[in-house]
Amino acid sequence: MYGLKHTSLIIVLGLIVLSLSIVSGVKCQTVEQIHFEWYAVDMLYADVFDFADDDYFDYRLPWPFPYNGKTISMIRVCSNGYVELVETGDAPVTEAFSGTIDDFLTEYPMADVLFAAMDDLCSETCGYYAVKHFTTPVDMVVVYWHTPTKEDDSPVYMNEFEIILYKNGEIQWNYNFMDFDLHTYDMFAGMYDSDVGEPVEIEYDVDAPCSYSYNYDPANHLAGSFKTMETLEQSFEWDTAAENGVKISVEGAFYTWLLKMRGGSDVGGITTAKYESPPQTAVDVETGTGLIPVKYVDVSASGFVGGKATITIYYTEDEVARAKVSENSLTLYYWNGISWVELENVGRDTEKNIVWGELFLTDLTGTPIVVVGKPVPVGGEVVESYEESPLTALYGFAASYWWVLVFLVIMGVVLIFSRRIGS
Repeated sequence: MYGLKHTSLIIVLGLIVLSLSIVSGVKCQTVEQIHFEWYAVDMLYADVFDFADDDYFDYRLPWPFPYNGKTISMIRVCSNGYVELVETGDAPVTEAFSGTIDDFLTEYPMADVLFAAMDDLCSETCGYYAVKHFTTPVDMVVVYWHTPTKEDDSPVYMNEFEIILYKNGEIQWNYNFMDFDLHTYDMFAGMYDSDVGEPVEIEYDVDAPCSYSYNYDPANHLAGSFKTMETLEQSFEWDTAAENGVKISVEGAFYTWLLKMRGGSDVGGITTAKYESPPQTAVDVETGTGLIPVKYVDVSASGFVGGKATITIYYTEDEVARAKVSENSLTLYYWNGISWVELENVGRDTEKNIVWGELFLTDLTGTPIVVVGKPVPVGGEVVESYEESPLTALYGFAASYWWVLVFLVIMGVVLIFSRRIGS
């Protein structure tokens, strides 16, 4: 549920240049551009993640990875945007390096390395880097960075990119957005085989909306041309009320696009689903919130930068009656991977049988959302009513209009004194 695959297409407004191949001896390495794909790695669901600046961690691969005749069993993931491939029986040789590609190869000529965007990056203030092993839709390891450069060091200039190792030996580079303003070195992307001795470079136009993918496949059977499709408006709506009882409107998002599964049909940037039974989470919603569930749905968003979504969920009178909750108490909670959290700005319309709330698009990663309410008291809803007695009415008038009574008393006193003085 949380490892959903999203594949996207977008207009790229600029020239994309891709170096083709480097030949040395009998080996030929070719990187080709393919349809854009994206696999988000939330740090809550990552196998390993880190924030540390100028640092790295080692990750044991779940299977032997074939790389140009070598068997790779471990990778070293660096915060500065590259991955060292460590052959079985060997030890990593790189440290947390930042510099140009020439500086790197001078320092580590015997390393086998994949470069996503090597530079002096800074994840400790507003980012992270992570690894996750996916088994569906295919067996793969995704190495992910979400970080600004050290020169920018600001959440305004974030970059999101990844390298994927497929079990069959393919390597893929995905660039969701590269929004840096300044950088220290050359943001090098590509690959290096120590037996070849020359790097293969991937060059992209960082001034364009950056959403494209590249593939290195020893068999070259997945190469494809880069196709485009219209981008969406910044404010738009998905209405799946007929299918799943959910409507989503998006505001303030940019770099949005239509999504396309490889070999499949076009789908929206947001997908919804409904649960026939409660989703499996670590904390039951009734235990976590003290409220009774009425209806569960699932919402997933991909391809957005920034923005909030307003989630509107339709319910029926029968669903409320079966749950035995007060319709006037209905609200929305979502599962953030740790606990149930109430959506912001929740509202309801009991005439139209809808309840709505807001949350950030980045929280929609195949996220369970539940309509919940307070249980109806035994005997039904309590409506307070009573018959007012004359004494109660007089007391209520006195409490509300005391100043009138005080005024009348003062005027009476003045009138009495005036008569006495006159007589």
